[in-house]
Amino acid sequence: MTDHYMVSMILLAYNQESFVAKAVSGALAQTYSPLEIIISDDYSVDRTFEEIQECVKPYNGPHKVTVRQNLENIGVNEHVNVVMREAHGDLIIIASGDDISLPDRVSDIVDVWKTGALGVYSNAIIIDADGNQKNTIAHETYAGLTNWKDMVQLGSHGSWGCAYAWDRKVFDVFGDVPLNVVGEDASIPFRCALLGTVSYLKQPLVLYRDHGKNLSFWARLKGCHKKEMMTLSIESLWQLLIHYENWKDDARVAYEHGYITKEELDWAVVLLEDHIRLKKEQMKMMGSGVPNLLLRFGIIVLKACSSRQPAYWIRHSLSIVLQYRFPECRRILLKLKARGQHA
Repeated sequence: MTDHYMVSMILLAYNQESFVAKAVSGALAQTYSPLEIIISDDYSVDRTFEEIQECVKPYNGPHKVTVRQNLENIGVNEHVNVVMREAHGDLIIIASGDDISLPDRVSDIVDVWKTGALGVYSNAIIIDADGNQKNTIAHETYAGLTNWKDMVQLGSHGSWGCAYAWDRKVFDVFGDVPLNVVGEDASIPFRCALLGTVSYLKQPLVLYRDHGKNLSFWARLKGCHKKEMMTLSIESLWQLLIHYENWKDDARVAYEHGYITKEELDWAVVLLEDHIRLKKEQMKMMGSGVPNLLLRFGIIVLKACSSRQPAYWIRHSLSIVLQYRFPECRRILLKLKARGQHA
């Protein structure tokens, strides 16, 4: 199928020599046209860049392919910003050097984007280092978060960067992705929602490789020793705190450009500041030994009474305590819940 919209698929790689060949093959196998594919290496210290060059060299298909490498390692967010300046597409589809995009990924996303969505993301199948399929990232009934107010309310964008795509307008309005948070998906989904609609495709369009060295917090948590969990929990809470500060700035930009009202801006700022207060209390809690942890949890329960979302404060605080400090108890509770659902 040929369409007049130019689409850019950006494949970002860094130290992924064992996986990047299949990632590149997945990009080159896309059925949509016209498609610009930019494969960019963030100054890998292994053979990733050489693997990319070898994969692309024999290609003679319809897509315009550009291979580039940064002069130094600049990190994921700045890597996105740099490559965005070279992309020409009206729609940008992100891909990673250790994942595999299925052949119809671009065409399926374009069909949804043409209906007016500013952001589009799909489900993904998790595979291991050897390519064995495990399960999907989201349950098939999961609808994701597609409204910016819901994102503010829950303190989450509800999506994942490995399967995301965005309209160029997002960068035209908001500019570069901030460098003070880990991952471009901390900002882009919320920005898409502020400008319009976000759509979720329940069918998997990406094979997400879980190889033990992924950058996401949930992936790091799986291989984390119990002694390291306290540090990781505080790091993740700190990232969320910055994340909400950035969201306040984004909401102000959206207001200045007429995408949201003053009343909506004020509502968002108040609620995001409530989230920030909670993160600060949770950081104090997670940095404490077990006796003080319980005391800090009690303080959060008391302070929840004066918060905008008291039930959320308590429920979320209990959740991170179980996840990072008592993971064995959490696993037991999840198993009991699963049994109850299947009973």
